[in-house]
Amino acid sequence: SMIDRGAMAVIGDHPHWIQTAESYKGKPIFYSLGNFMFDQQYNLEVTRSAGIDVTLSVEDSPSLAGWLELASDPSLNLTSAVARAEQLGLAPYSVKATYDIVGIRDDGRLPHPADKAEQADIEARLGWAELEEEFG
Repeated sequence: SMIDRGAMAVIGDHPHWIQTAESYKGKPIFYSLGNFMFDQQYNLEVTRSAGIDVTLSVEDSPSLAGWLELASDPSLNLTSAVARAEQLGLAPYSVKATYDIVGIRDDGRLPHPADKAEQADIEARLGWAELEEEFG
């Protein structure tokens, strides 16, 4: 429902294990990223996690400066910002997101980058090969 309402991605967490990601309406859903840092160290699965590296690019448009001005006004809340945008006639602008996976291990209770083999295992657990062309 978040994507149906305009979210560019959904990133969930909690099961303590990396779970397979999927695509819905061309947007990624990451159900669980594992444990960035966790006191339990009883097996490999609970000592690794997937970080999501998101890069946003915004298409330059005539209305972009107006949107940036609205965003910098701390007195506006969502309702008043939308009303002001409508009043100014600000057109929507295009935002593109690309995603990459950063493998992380926290064995020894200290997060550090995954090595090449661990990175491959983390990507396999996510099912990233099937999604990378779409989101990478």
